[in-house]
Amino acid sequence: MNAPRPQRDGRGGRSTPRGAGLLCAVLAGLLALSGSRADVPFPTGEQIEFFEKRIRPALYEACYRCHSTESGRSRGSLLLDTRAGLLKGGDSGPALVPGDPDASLLIRAIRYTDKDLQMPPASAGGKLPPKQIADLEA
Repeated sequence: MNAPRPQRDGRGGRSTPRGAGLLCAVLAGLLALSGSRADVPFPTGEQIEFFEKRIRPALYEACYRCHSTESGRSRGSLLLDTRAGLLKGGDSGPALVPGDPDASLLIRAIRYTDKDLQMPPASAGGKLPPKQIADLEA
């Protein structure tokens, strides 16, 4: 099965790939691993597939070395490998704000638009490639 194709948002930019936006995809993928919540709809197969093929590999490659239970590390008290960790966030606040990617610290960090919040740091490979950023923003 192919990954979802992005749709246009009417302004020439990318919108959600067939409704599987970052927050929904991340939460959907992690929801499948850690139980459900009434205020977060159960993920579709397409959303889970998008998460597993595009989002989880990007997080694993760029973030898990410092922000995962698997690594035994939690820099800034932030864990990105669990749904609870994403929603709880770390010392700076929640990593994700459901329904508002522009208010999400994770998105702000990977965009490198805030000189005080840039992830991954230069010492860990620096800014993600544009394709990975677009997938995470989608």
